[in-house]
Order: sequence, then C-alpha cells, then structure tokens
Amino acid sequence: MNISDAAPIKIYDSQGTEIVDDRIELSKTAVDIKVNVLMTKTVPVTYKTKGTPADGYGVSGIDQAVTEAVIAGTEDALRDVNSIDVPDSAIDVSGLNADKIFHVRLSSYLPGNITVMSEGVVNVTVRIYPVSEREISVPVTGIVLSNLPQGYNISFGDVTAVNITVTGEQSVLTALTVTGIIPTIDLSGIKEGDNTLRLKVTLPANCTLKQNYTVNVTAESVNG
Repeated sequence: MNISDAAPIKIYDSQGTEIVDDRIELSKTAVDIKVNVLMTKTVPVTYKTKGTPADGYGVSGIDQAVTEAVIAGTEDALRDVNSIDVPDSAIDVSGLNADKIFHVRLSSYLPGNITVMSEGVVNVTVRIYPVSEREISVPVTGIVLSNLPQGYNISFGDVTAVNITVTGEQSVLTALTVTGIIPTIDLSGIKEGDNTLRLKVTLPANCTLKQNYTVNVTAESVNG
C-alpha cells in the first residue's frame, strides 16, 4: 500500500558527518513524504527482425540476453501489459555480413505509466554466416508419396535418385545426411500415365533448396 510519513531534516558536511550545532536554526525541522508503492509483474520479452543480410550471407540465429523482464505500475496499468514486444524496426539485419549486437531499451515499448524494474537495456546478438552449398543424392525409394489415389501404382522408371543442392551454414551442411531430409510428392492430382510433380523437401533449420526440383512419375491403374 502507499505510505505517508514525516521525516526529520538533518544536515551533513562534505564528509558525510552529521552537523549538530545549536547556532544553526532550521525554518523547518521535518518534511512530509509520500511513497507510492507499485505492483510488479514478470512478463516475457519477444523480439522480431526485419531485412535480409548481404548477398551470400544468412542469419543463423538470434541470441537474446533477456527473455523476460520485471515491470512495475499500478494494478490497472499492469493488467493491460502481458509482454514486451520489441518490433522488427529495432533489429534490422539488412546488408549484414558479420555478427552484430543491437542495444534495445525495453521502456521504449511500454506505456509511460509502466516502469522496467529489471535490466532496462538489453543486448540482442544476431549471428550471421556465409552461405555454403552441398549436393545430396536423394533415392526415389525414400520419397514420401502423399495423397496417393486408390487404384494406382506409382513408378519412377529408370530414375533411382534425384540430386538436389542445399544451401545453408557450412557446419549444418557438413552434418546433413539423407536421413535428415524428408522428400515428398503430392499425388492428389495425378493422371494415368506420365506425370511431372514438384518435389517438396523438408530440411533442417538454416537450410534451403537452391532451386525447385521436379520428378517424373508414371501412374498405372491396377484395374488395368
């Protein structure tokens, strides 16, 4: 609750020693004080980024020094604040070709009647990596057949594998194996005979396909 009290006035010298001298008279010996006691609340801090790094570079991750903060205010003011959302304008990665630390003042993204009690300025590190590429051979036997209509058999002819080029962070590409890739084709619209279908590939984080790929499949009705 709020506190009201009266506090005596004391005089100190430059060394911090209280001065007690009968020759000194004060026109006022006490002051009235009022202390407004605010409520506190812990809320998450979220971050967004915008922009694209320089050509040949990508964002491997964002290191957030602070993921939650303690804020203070009246009960009514705190009721409407459930997080501190740092907008993408505060963390612009456009044109970066090296790691960068952004200094974010949390109070800038709160109403004026809310105070940040914990660390007010936080550091957000954006990690940048040079893009590498690697070619991987994906066996057709490992392609997931999605939405295969009943009454059809699917074959790939003489093709045994599809070569795809994956771009991303070198360390991730080095560790990448065929088992870490999920290739899929959607067969929902196939017709009997030859079909050219887009190959969809699910990759680990920070990896992308260099281009789109297709596969040729032959659909044969089992009812002949």
